[in-house]
Amino acid sequence: ATTAAPGGYLLLSGSFNPLHNGHKALMKSAQKLRPSLTPVYELSLMNADKGIISEEDLRHRIDIFNADVYNPTLLCTRELPLYVDKAKMLPGSTFVVGYDTAERLIMPKYYKGLHGHESVQGMETAFKAIKSYNCHFLVAGRTTNGDYHEMEDLFKEIEVSESMKALFSPIPNFRVDQASTELRESQTFSNHEFVPM
Repeated sequence: ATTAAPGGYLLLSGSFNPLHNGHKALMKSAQKLRPSLTPVYELSLMNADKGIISEEDLRHRIDIFNADVYNPTLLCTRELPLYVDKAKMLPGSTFVVGYDTAERLIMPKYYKGLHGHESVQGMETAFKAIKSYNCHFLVAGRTTNGDYHEMEDLFKEIEVSESMKALFSPIPNFRVDQASTELRESQTFSNHEFVPM
């Protein structure tokens, strides 16, 4: 079992394929908002959308972290694919997410109810649990397909309870403009994937 650090963790989860400057800039911006929390990168071996990563891929990604002069702390997990699971294991923590991840968090289709159907009740139950573990989310804006979205846009089209909204806070003056997928395709790992505003 993992014991939460005093005040909890500042957790940035992802595939980190590769770890790039956008990830590091995002974490540094989050640290300014939550200086009492211990910053940790979580590499989840199991993704709700992508399944389990291979041992070869895992070794490659760990090598990238080990070689980075920033020397970030890396936590590899296998059984924490959902944020409600992370909250239970790491109470008192704040989860750093981009707009796209935050958007998926409030989509009922990711919370299966009876007979595998999407469940609004399941989503609300999960967020009640996250709140009970004193966990929160910091959300960075993101440009997708030329359109910029920030945390305030989350709740314009998807209606959620006020108690759920209260668990989300924006990371001001920051946006992520390029995903790891795009970086792999371009093989360009420069500073342009994030924009401090």
